[in-house]
Amino acid sequence: MLAIILATQTMPYWKAVQNGEKKLPFTEQPFDGFRFFGTLFLTIIYFLLMPEVGSAFPNTGYGFWFVSIPYMFFISLLYVHKRDKKHLTTLSLNALIAPSIAWYVLSQVFAITLP
Repeated sequence: MLAIILATQTMPYWKAVQNGEKKLPFTEQPFDGFRFFGTLFLTIIYFLLMPEVGSAFPNTGYGFWFVSIPYMFFISLLYVHKRDKKHLTTLSLNALIAPSIAWYVLSQVFAITLP
């Protein structure tokens, strides 16, 4: 199915882009360097810190848990448009609840070793 879609849709779309009738989706908006490089920076720090924090609590998954909470908060803060009390509360709760559930399910329920 994917091959059929690509074969029938790609060439006409590419010709329309070359003729100037359409634009590529990622070129329609201006480049947001702050969010792009912020995401890149936070993700690199996340992956570098996870084993370091995890080595303090071997085979518990706390490295994943303790590093994922601030990562989720800051990555959400980077992309939120309004920074009022309501949105910051929602971001904080999401940053606490989502990694906690993921840690519990992966580490406790399925016994998967996390960093």
